[in-house]
Amino acid sequence: MKKYPLILSIIFSGLYISFTLFFYITERYGAFNFIYLMAIGALIPLVVLTIKLQRDTVYGGIISGRNAAREGMRFVVYSIFFLLLFQTVFYFNGWREFKSEALPQDIREQAMRLDQMNKRKFNETELQKKIQEELKNITLFKELSFVFYRYIFVGIFASFISATFMKTTKYVS
Repeated sequence: MKKYPLILSIIFSGLYISFTLFFYITERYGAFNFIYLMAIGALIPLVVLTIKLQRDTVYGGIISGRNAAREGMRFVVYSIFFLLLFQTVFYFNGWREFKSEALPQDIREQAMRLDQMNKRKFNETELQKKIQEELKNITLFKELSFVFYRYIFVGIFASFISATFMKTTKYVS
């Protein structure tokens, strides 16, 4: 049964999507950083679980490092596919407007923090220029790239490290 990577990626993506929509509906912009960290933290154990389930059920307890890495990456690719699909739909149904509303406030808060730490002083024209610059940079390509590269690098790392430690060989004596 080769469905464990798909099933686990649906569970992972479903949890990510539900938390994202919850924080979007409650308008907690700062909580999105928490979601990103939790998703990356959940990705690693799920890669290990995928490899273990595939090793024990499909491969009969014996799996090479190559097959283990392949199964881990299969989970990661399925998850990225579902998250990219969600991000595309979400972008056109409110994310861009939400980010456009929340971004000026976030930039002003960052400027106030820098001002309080005596690192740099911002005047209103600099802030407006920075806000306009950031608003122009909200594109679908950048949002999808952000999701893709974040999970592909963590997924590759987790898959190959997990495959190294979880591979088993049949010893013939």
